[in-house]
Amino acid sequence: MPSRWRQMLGRSERSTSAQRAPSPANLPPTVATQPSPTGLRARLWNSAYNELQADEPKIVEAYEKFLSLELPTAEDTEPQPRWHRMQRLVEVGLQKTAREAAVKEQVNSAIQTVNVVRGLVGKVVQASPEAAIAWVGVSFALEVLSNPLSEPGLNRSGLSYVVSRMEWYWNLAELLLDERVGSAFIGLQDQLETHIVRLYKKLLLYQMKSVCLYNRKRLAVLFRDLIILDDWGGQIDDIKQTEAAVWKDSEQYTSQQVRSHLTDIASAAERQFSELQSITSAIQDQTKRQEHIYQVKEDKQCLDDLYETDPFHDKTRIQDLKGGLLRDSYVWLLDNPTFKAWRTDPRGVFWIRGDPGKGKTMLLCGIIDEMEKQPAGLLAYFFCQATEQKMNTATAVVRGLIYTLVRQHPPLISYVRKEYDGGGKQRFEGPNAWEVMCKILTTMLDDPITSRAVLIVDALDECGAGRPQLLDLITRLAATDRARWIVSSRNWPEIEEKLATTAETVALRLELNEDAISDAVRVYIRQKSDQLARLKGYDEATRDAVHQHLTDKSTNTFLWVALVYQELAAPDVQAWEALDILHTLPSGLNSLYSRMMEHIGRSRHANLCRQILAIASVVYRPISLQELSSINESLVRFTDKLPDLEKLVRSCGSFLTVRHGVLYFVHQSAKDFLLDSASPQILPCGIEHQHRALFARSIEVMSQTLRRDIFSLIDPGISIDEISQPDPDPLAPARYSCMHWVDHLQDANPADKSTLEHIQDGGLVHTFLQHKYLYWLEAMSLQGSVSQAVMAIQKLQALVPVAGAQRLLELVQDARRFVLSHNGEIEMAPLQLYASALVFSPTKSLVRNHFNHDMPNWVTSLSPMQPDWDACEQTLEGHSGSVLSVAFSADGTRIASGSEDDTIKIWNRTTGMCVQTLQGHVGGVQSVVFLPGDARLVSGSKDCTIKIWDVVEGKCEQTLAGHSRPVSSVALSADGTWIASGSYDNTIKIWNTTTGTCVQTIQDDSNKIWSRYFIPLVAFVLGDTRLVSASRDHTIKIWDTVAGVCAQTLEGHGSAVSSVASTAAGRLLASGSGDQPIKIWDLASGTCVQTLKSHDNERVSSVAFAADSKRLASGHGGRCVRIWDVATGQCVQTLKGYHQWISSMAHSKDATLAASGSYDTTVKVWNIVRAAIARETCVPTLEEDHGTLEEDHSGAVWSLAFTADSTRLASGSGDHTIKIWDAALGKCLRTLDGHGGEVRSVAFTADGTQLVSGSDDKVVKIWDMATGACLHTLKGHSGNILAVACADTRIASGSNDNTIKIWDAVTGTCVQTLECHTAVYELAYVANGSQLASELEGCAVKIWDARTGTCIQTREENSNLFPIVNAQALHPPPSDANLKLEEAPPKLPYTHDCVISRDGPWILKGTRRLLWLPSEYRPKAIAVAGSLMALGGPSGKVTILQLGAFALKL
Repeated sequence: MPSRWRQMLGRSERSTSAQRAPSPANLPPTVATQPSPTGLRARLWNSAYNELQADEPKIVEAYEKFLSLELPTAEDTEPQPRWHRMQRLVEVGLQKTAREAAVKEQVNSAIQTVNVVRGLVGKVVQASPEAAIAWVGVSFALEVLSNPLSEPGLNRSGLSYVVSRMEWYWNLAELLLDERVGSAFIGLQDQLETHIVRLYKKLLLYQMKSVCLYNRKRLAVLFRDLIILDDWGGQIDDIKQTEAAVWKDSEQYTSQQVRSHLTDIASAAERQFSELQSITSAIQDQTKRQEHIYQVKEDKQCLDDLYETDPFHDKTRIQDLKGGLLRDSYVWLLDNPTFKAWRTDPRGVFWIRGDPGKGKTMLLCGIIDEMEKQPAGLLAYFFCQATEQKMNTATAVVRGLIYTLVRQHPPLISYVRKEYDGGGKQRFEGPNAWEVMCKILTTMLDDPITSRAVLIVDALDECGAGRPQLLDLITRLAATDRARWIVSSRNWPEIEEKLATTAETVALRLELNEDAISDAVRVYIRQKSDQLARLKGYDEATRDAVHQHLTDKSTNTFLWVALVYQELAAPDVQAWEALDILHTLPSGLNSLYSRMMEHIGRSRHANLCRQILAIASVVYRPISLQELSSINESLVRFTDKLPDLEKLVRSCGSFLTVRHGVLYFVHQSAKDFLLDSASPQILPCGIEHQHRALFARSIEVMSQTLRRDIFSLIDPGISIDEISQPDPDPLAPARYSCMHWVDHLQDANPADKSTLEHIQDGGLVHTFLQHKYLYWLEAMSLQGSVSQAVMAIQKLQALVPVAGAQRLLELVQDARRFVLSHNGEIEMAPLQLYASALVFSPTKSLVRNHFNHDMPNWVTSLSPMQPDWDACEQTLEGHSGSVLSVAFSADGTRIASGSEDDTIKIWNRTTGMCVQTLQGHVGGVQSVVFLPGDARLVSGSKDCTIKIWDVVEGKCEQTLAGHSRPVSSVALSADGTWIASGSYDNTIKIWNTTTGTCVQTIQDDSNKIWSRYFIPLVAFVLGDTRLVSASRDHTIKIWDTVAGVCAQTLEGHGSAVSSVASTAAGRLLASGSGDQPIKIWDLASGTCVQTLKSHDNERVSSVAFAADSKRLASGHGGRCVRIWDVATGQCVQTLKGYHQWISSMAHSKDATLAASGSYDTTVKVWNIVRAAIARETCVPTLEEDHGTLEEDHSGAVWSLAFTADSTRLASGSGDHTIKIWDAALGKCLRTLDGHGGEVRSVAFTADGTQLVSGSDDKVVKIWDMATGACLHTLKGHSGNILAVACADTRIASGSNDNTIKIWDAVTGTCVQTLECHTAVYELAYVANGSQLASELEGCAVKIWDARTGTCIQTREENSNLFPIVNAQALHPPPSDANLKLEEAPPKLPYTHDCVISRDGPWILKGTRRLLWLPSEYRPKAIAVAGSLMALGGPSGKVTILQLGAFALKL
């Protein structure tokens, strides 16, 4: 029983029990509702009673006599108990006379009928005087006789009125007679009180007379009624007149009282209004503060994620490392005419260029300090360092500049948030980070606050990855006056080519300013000499000698001086040795470096130092001491002695320095020297040998370090954002190895024999993948580097064929498919590697089988997975609406998709990551195509416009407006000069790509350029001189692009043409339509040269030629993708996996991949080369592909139900059938066929011998499970049947005809119809079958009494859980606290409370994520029985999972 219904029933049962009070027939409501008497009410009642006792002593005496006889008890003095006793006495009398009164009432009714006749007779006899006199006598007799019959009724009705008014005035007295009023109202209050007492007397008198009447002799009563002695009606009238007097006085009294209070109230209202305004203002201020706090929090998180390195701290660190910044070492630049001229009119780029060691960095540090003293605008800077991975890429440079600008002017964070809010930190990383950063910086520089910004970049030569793009960005922005730049670099030709030839660049060559540099170096030498003198205790002569030697040999090079200073300042160098050492040191950097290498060669640790220098020269990023100790076998001894290792590093001739436990080169020139001049010494066997050694050692380190759940997280669904790095970090020794082992293998020359042995079957790589592959993926996920793992496996797959290792190649291919298929969940939750990824991988997957021991023991799939990987390599998820169009870039690295959600997404084809989202359209994007060069993209939209986008910066360059209705398709001429657009306004327009002007409008008055499926309908052909359009009149038209007239019409389709595509040369045309066959046309002759026919009835929704024109891909409705051999007309592959409309198809240029977009919001990428080798489908049916079980449903599964003993499962499907499954084996036992529509709901009877099903064919069927025969067909609903439920011999069915029908299961007859006023989606019998729960459209839930059919309760539900209320999995069993009912319903045999969220792909344990469901397994229906959970998918697949002990404990 669903818990939310159980909870509702709990509330309803409690409310029902609370209402089980005695009915009015047993106890008047006044007994239960009267409050305790107060002084005023007691006084009024006593006054009335006492006055009545004085005025009517006989009646009061008689009343009290009867009271003592009927209700003997101790005397009551309190008015309320006395009144209650009066009430009781009245009721006793009423019960005594009830029968008599009923008889009299019946007789009186008959007499009233006679009275009607009497009136008619009276009119007739008026004509005869004699008859009239006689009739008067008869009428008088009838009148007298009717009095005893009518008076009891008047008494009883009057008594009811009196009791109610007595109760009313009892409760109202204190409200009318407020004792707290001022003295001005005493008189009015006394008068009102007198009238109330008088009214009380009349009410009491009526009741006392009634009591006396009920206890008199019946003959006496008859006599009194004959003559109307009591006149009950008259007494009531008198009471009502007294009431009127009371109300008149009370109105006067209260109006005077109100007037008196109005001033006070107005004054109080003024005060309250003022206070309320203050409160409102405070609330508004608090709300604004909360919003600001939230905004600040979000901004801070964005800035934290943007942070990679802080250039401010980098500047301080660099200055400290170089011994501090001396103003005299850079002040010369401030007076330099070239620089002064640039500062006067700062525009373009100021380029400081010079050889290594000339002090370029310190010059820029000085410029920064001077500019910060006189701030005229924002200043941002970045220091490139080749030895630091976070500081040696173009992306890092721009990222650092943005960070610095935002730190100076926080409102600029809004430009960062525009990108960040669409994807978080991921937007700043990965393959598309450069485009994102460029877009942010470009838009940020458009802000007026940055109009005078100066951007400084030091050491462009040390920017490795992306330096050409960075130089292009600098020159482009400088040309637009968006920013002023100061940059520095070595005299490299490639940098000079970009900067020196640009008109906006002003260059300062340090070699041409030798005198100024010499003066600056002398200042630096003086500082260092003084420092050495103080440090070592030099006498004056030694100091001067050291100063002179440094001056003579420095060759005006700061770095040379700094390196010599380091050597002389070493702890083991004595003051008396200084001059001897200086005599041995050569001048010039390279000479000094050579001298340092000679010194290393003479040390006791020469071999270790050379190994350290070799590793530092070859690694792809600076490594930590811990990584260094693990990556070299000779250094393993230092694993637990890192301080000793640091000392050893510092003895490596001043080439290296250690900061925060990480190795860095002192300067890029040091690394260059080692790899060039010193290579024979540190790399005697060559650099490839060093890469091979690092690769092999990396494999060994990972093999020793990596294990399952290395961070001991345990929780399988824990998010990467929730994970904190342990201390100590178990991954620390292997982090570098995990990231770069494949890179070292690639650079080790795989063709070399020594390398080949590692990539053989059974070799190092093979063994590693067999035993550690999953643990490596986990480590990469924990480092946020899943996309790098994908690319590493791609590289490895390209390397292995060289070795001819077939088994290894198969394993690598399987490993690649594994990570491509599961990269989403692995990136999000690392431990899903061992849950979702293993559980839902094919049974023959090599990775799955190698790591079978890591399969979770708490979840088992009882339904067999598909045996092999299918042709669908990736499913790209991210759109929130239907995907209407897809396109490959020319180089095949990116896929563009246009969606109903008004956006265009750009995907990295290799990793499957979304790298850009283009926003700007205000309608669905129905067509996309890359322009030549792939840097720009054209899109057509339902908003009637065409947009041209800069894909790099993510900006719309142009919007082409002119169509009056939605644009259904766009096409490009071969050279990208022209854009053709087809629209529902019956026109085709041709646009100039450069100017954005419309140069031709082709009007098709006979037919709309239309299709309900929104696929490309126009294409350039025949050398761009002709344009093809598809039409709803079953034809294809060929248009002359110059004249704008129809040159030819192709006829042959039997229905609207839904798609057209041409070959690259434009000679052949393919067309698809609703009449199924695809036609291939020769455009030169206009004849159909090939007809491609499929065996099903699915209409063709999209077609696309491969670049080589040999293959054609076609999308068929919502079922499959087909690949055709154009020459033979044969279908060579059928790729299944869709359950919704396939809207668009595209081929990669190399014809190896096809992409398809669908209304299911996804893009699928198919490997059609692999598909040609093995016949596969994206979600294969069991029988069709593997023959292990009967096929799954061919339509979506809408309903699932287990038998009570959990041994059988029934599934109802859109294919009109029901399947019965063995729940333990996942095997289909029987298929029930008989419905004429989609089967929306199934339910077993309690004993499991029968099954009930409801369908869109408006009937309910009852099936015999033993024979599979249909026992009954129940008809009566006028709409589709959406829900069924069983209880004993009753069946309930709910429909979109807004009714629930209850059927007799034995006879098949409808015994009851319940009106619901809206569609019924779910039904379930609860509370042992005594109640029926229903879920209605809009999530309203109604609970019905199953016996009477009355609605007990209605409740609105807002659950975010999966919307199938009769599935136990959706609603966890209530806690004991929720079961405190008088008759708690029995618990169902739950063994877990797992749920599936409405909007997420997770199976949850409470709120904890347990198991990620791949897109093809996300259910339309679920059912739970005990530990079993069944999932019914949109493709027709039924999956049965068993959740075990771990799921219970989590």
